[in-house]
Amino acid sequence: MRKKVFLIFILLFTLAGSLYSQDSIYDQVEKIKDFMSKSKEYRAINNYKAAIYWAREAVKVQEQYFSDQPLPQIMVNFLLGALSYENEDYLEAERCLRFTVNTFRSDVPEEILKQSNELVIIKIQSLNNLGEIYRINGNYSEAESLYNEAARYGSFFWGKDNPNYTMVINNLASLYLSKGDYSQSETLYKEVIRLNEENSIFTGPSYLYAINNLGELYRQLGNFSKAESLYNQVIEKLEDPMGKDKTIYINELNNLGLVYKEQSKYDKALSQYLKALIFLTNSDRNSLLYATCLLNIAGLYREQGEYKEAEPYSLQAVELYKNLLGEDNPDYLQSLHNLAGLYFYLDNYSAAEKFYLEVIEKRGRILGKFHPDYIKSLSSLGRLYTFIGKIDSAKPYMLEASEKNKRNIKTLYNFLPESERNLYWEQNGTAFEMLYPSFFYDLYKITPDSMSYFYNNTLFSKNLLLNTSLHFQDNILHKNDSVSLKL
Repeated sequence: MRKKVFLIFILLFTLAGSLYSQDSIYDQVEKIKDFMSKSKEYRAINNYKAAIYWAREAVKVQEQYFSDQPLPQIMVNFLLGALSYENEDYLEAERCLRFTVNTFRSDVPEEILKQSNELVIIKIQSLNNLGEIYRINGNYSEAESLYNEAARYGSFFWGKDNPNYTMVINNLASLYLSKGDYSQSETLYKEVIRLNEENSIFTGPSYLYAINNLGELYRQLGNFSKAESLYNQVIEKLEDPMGKDKTIYINELNNLGLVYKEQSKYDKALSQYLKALIFLTNSDRNSLLYATCLLNIAGLYREQGEYKEAEPYSLQAVELYKNLLGEDNPDYLQSLHNLAGLYFYLDNYSAAEKFYLEVIEKRGRILGKFHPDYIKSLSSLGRLYTFIGKIDSAKPYMLEASEKNKRNIKTLYNFLPESERNLYWEQNGTAFEMLYPSFFYDLYKITPDSMSYFYNNTLFSKNLLLNTSLHFQDNILHKNDSVSLKL
């Protein structure tokens, strides 16, 4: 009986048939369909409060009349999960989408999926969106598993030239970028761009996101000219930057601002950030996009030494990230790391220490202890302690940062060509400075047992020097590190 009713529901929901003989049950099916239709109408005009209300009404009917039937469970929970995700309510989205994914896995066999393309779409989107939530929250292993499952289904049911499939691969590439796996990330982004261009898709979301994200990868590696070119390509390809493409447009303005800021082109950076803010209305003031704009402006002021001007923007951004994403989210932790650095420059060392310690604990637990962001926080706290004369307190953080950074650099050098290595050093000065023997030499004068670290870093630096261009030598000379100069 269960399979019979299940198949009837497929027809009722996807073909709008009326094949069930009991009027009361049919009426409830129609009620769910009506509530879902109202929800989608409000979603289309971005009225998420009303859209979520009607989706929850549909859930209530499903729970009352069809609590043992997989299809209505999937349909209503997927809709509510998708709306909650778009409304940045990630806790509700995770709950609904996790339920949808588990129901598909336990109750919907392959032969049922083959009968309904709509169910295929819902399953793949559920896997993909749940993967996005876990990626945003730093649960990379779970996210990777979900993306790969979505990719397998997309490839099987749609083929690799389908835009929905390439969007999943784009998200998988972004996951690798978040993990600092630049090689895998670059390969997948280029594959997505190639597949879209081969199918003459030059404005779709998958294509535009892949170009943008490849630009972000190059920005992180210090290749600013490539990054700027890719960000401008996205802007040129937008069909309606003032309307339906507004979010993408604002993101590109922010990205261009970052590129200019990191090249010390502060006036051009501020121009991009202010242009982005102009397009944000009052309804956007409680969004991640607004928080990103605030954080970027704070970073620009900080970069120019205007720390007091940066503080209110930074505090507001931290509060928004905390409220919207939660205290374990990587983006919140990045905003808190930035605030700690700001307080260091404002001579508020106790506040800086407090925030660095919180970020280190959470990044180590969530991102893993070889993640570049975790290493950066170790180094930042070590620098703080060194600056205020607490060498003994600095030692464990600097030693751990140095060892883990050396391991990551070895991995990166196997991936980067010579020209890219030079750009990497320009962009990642703090990573380079962690290799300087001077800190360990000073440490040795206080604690002789650190001599082995001094020698190891000296040898590692010499090896990099021998395997990199004159640009690296110039970097050493300009940093004026007395110990490195004697290598």
